[in-house]
Amino acid sequence: MARDRGWLGADESFDVGTVAAAIAADVHEIAPGVPVEYEVLDAYAPRGRVSRTVRELAVDAGATVVFVGSDNAGHVVGGLTSVGQGVSADDRYDVHIVR
Repeated sequence: MARDRGWLGADESFDVGTVAAAIAADVHEIAPGVPVEYEVLDAYAPRGRVSRTVRELAVDAGATVVFVGSDNAGHVVGGLTSVGQGVSADDRYDVHIVR
C-alpha cells in the first residue's frame, strides 16, 4: 500500500520513518504547519489497542477533530473490531471516517 500511494519508492525497503515522513509531506502540502504524529503498534496488537492508541494521541494533542482513514469506510465501521467505532467512543473530539 505504501508504494501504491507513493510513500515508498519501488527500490526502497519498508521503513516506518520513511513512510511517515512521506505522509507528513503530503499533509503539509495541504495544510502547512499541521503536526503529524504516528505510533507504531505490533502487528498482533490486542483487540482495541489501535483505537485506544488513537484516542490517547488525540486527547494528549488536545484534538477537536480526528480523521480516521480506512479502506473499509462505509462498509465495516460498525464492526466489533472497527477502529472507527472505538475512536468515536470518546466525545472530546469529532470523528470523521474517510476512505
